[in-house]
Amino acid sequence: MKYILLSAILLTIAGSAFTQQSPAEEVAARIAGRMKDSLELTITVRDQLYNVNLQLHDRKMAARQQYTEPEALRQSIQQIENTRDSLYRIVLQDENKYFLYKQKKRNLIGN
Repeated sequence: MKYILLSAILLTIAGSAFTQQSPAEEVAARIAGRMKDSLELTITVRDQLYNVNLQLHDRKMAARQQYTEPEALRQSIQQIENTRDSLYRIVLQDENKYFLYKQKKRNLIGN
């Protein structure tokens, strides 16, 4: 019985070691994790923020494929980035949490 339990634990650990995230998923997880910790959010809200960040990334990648001229690409990405706060506001329904996010935005989103 001990060997079965030990084998199950080792397989779980080995399986999790091989799961890799894309760079976009890593960034989305890092931002959502920072926001969860800093704003004292629930796991559900963290997951919603993670999904918002992935959506923003997908929209930026589509813009990169659509625009070849650097200035048009920059403007498009800036427009996408400008929607971040309004999307976060929907998820962060508590006005105090949203206000706190705005104060800490540079540290939460940057890096």
